[in-house]
Amino acid sequence: MAGYRTAYTIDEDNMILEIITATEGYYYLRGRAYWIDLVNLGRFNKCRTWMSIQNRFEKKILPDIMNSNYLIPEIEKHKIVLAWEQTADDFCSDDSVSDDNDDDTGIDEDNTDKPIVSSTIKKR
Repeated sequence: MAGYRTAYTIDEDNMILEIITATEGYYYLRGRAYWIDLVNLGRFNKCRTWMSIQNRFEKKILPDIMNSNYLIPEIEKHKIVLAWEQTADDFCSDDSVSDDNDDDTGIDEDNTDKPIVSSTIKKR
């Protein structure tokens, strides 16, 4: 059936949260690269794209993160919410955009292609 997608399960939601806490990816949640790395770990159903998982997190998991069905500790739930709020402030801030034409872009050239999630998991 075209366009058919399986519904997310609570186990998949918990897996998303467990990987976020295992990688301490709290401050990467607004970025695209984090979610791409998450999918590339291969723990999700093949039909799940990074965008699908990111949307699931933002629209369903995050607003209901204090739900007792989510098995991560309460402190981890609070860390996720706090980081999400703090990065929203940075994301919307006009101070984060510079009009200078300096060569120093603030980007670490050596780490631009380095996966965020998988490199963090390998360290543990």
